[in-house]
Amino acid sequence: MRNRNYIIASIVFNSLIIILELFALSEVFFRYLPGSENFKWYYSLTYYTNLSNMILLFASIVMLIVDILELHGIKSHPALHIIKYIAVTLTSVTCITICILTPIAGDIKYLVSVRGNMWLLLHTICPVLGFVSYIILDKTNKIFKVDVIFPLLFTLIYTIMIELLFLYDKRVPYAADISGFDLNAYIIIGLSMIESMLTIGLAFLIRYLKLKYYYVRKEENE
Repeated sequence: MRNRNYIIASIVFNSLIIILELFALSEVFFRYLPGSENFKWYYSLTYYTNLSNMILLFASIVMLIVDILELHGIKSHPALHIIKYIAVTLTSVTCITICILTPIAGDIKYLVSVRGNMWLLLHTICPVLGFVSYIILDKTNKIFKVDVIFPLLFTLIYTIMIELLFLYDKRVPYAADISGFDLNAYIIIGLSMIESMLTIGLAFLIRYLKLKYYYVRKEENE
């Protein structure tokens, strides 16, 4: 079991993530802050950013429960940490895509446009807090190579959803936010391949970092 200080720190981080996610996601869906543009709430369910942060919210709630149980000497199922692994991988994809790949692609106009809608929280702060809490503070368990398939599966399912929205002439997220963006089925597939490779790369990187820290802490406890 973890050191008591680690558990308390994990409780603080997961609680902070939950608070920030609830605030950011509620604004994204209901637009209650002054100056927010009218937006159909269900459109928000089509954004990778929002969906990945919803999973991070759920994962942080699960890990908070795990923390509280462990603080009272109660062991939890070791598979529960997989949920946080998936969430951290997906929000890392969001963070890297918006903060690094988008500026590299030269789409500064879009980058500026998304800042007004909880950009800092959903694309940067919450993903970073999730990453740090998972690698350093959350309950430490081994991650197997096969676990990489879970975040990748989410990305592939998301791609299918976007493809269907396009084929049925529905509002396609991100592309609908950029005027004059000529989207087609092949572009969606191409972008999904890039996003899938990024997902796999980050999944293995996060797995490596978690395992590295797992053995470091294991040596400390021996």
